[in-house]
Amino acid sequence: MNFDELFAKYQTLQRENRELRREISALKGEQNQLKKEVDKPLEQFETKAEVSMPESNPGLVINSGLDSTGIPRQIELASSSQNTAIPQEENSGYYGWLSIVWLIGVLIVILYLALVNTSISLRLKKGKKSNEQKVVQAVEQCKLEVGVHSEIPVYCSDQIKTPSLFGLIKPKLLLPQNMLDYLTAEEMRYVFLHE
Repeated sequence: MNFDELFAKYQTLQRENRELRREISALKGEQNQLKKEVDKPLEQFETKAEVSMPESNPGLVINSGLDSTGIPRQIELASSSQNTAIPQEENSGYYGWLSIVWLIGVLIVILYLALVNTSISLRLKKGKKSNEQKVVQAVEQCKLEVGVHSEIPVYCSDQIKTPSLFGLIKPKLLLPQNMLDYLTAEEMRYVFLHE
């Protein structure tokens, strides 16, 4: 091939390239147009379903909006009798009431827990912090066994009936006052480990 033939071929390829670019640009425009059509709200294309019972056909006909060509869609359902009814959702009103009753129950439980915690806090103020040597040693030994590093004070009160642990952030060990009198060090250790 000589230079003139190569140059002619080059110009032909340039023309074809420009034509392909124009076609691509047109296709992109069509694609953008289609995207806009798809992004339109569905309410523009659909209507509410209409139910009709034609006399000639014992089946149920449902007009369920428009298809992509703009022609109304119809769905025919065969039925065994003329008295075909579409079931209505009967429980829809109860869900609102049930959620309100549930919420009231949750609020009552939260209020009850707040009152119980306040009551225990008031009882703790009446109680005294135990400084007995056997209690302090038993608590420290149990903390080492369990791997607890925070301070856990022990409160004794006549208002408390059973040993318990109170508080999430600053836990306190609550003991009945008379329990210290009759428990041995080993029994006290078991009580502390349980709590």
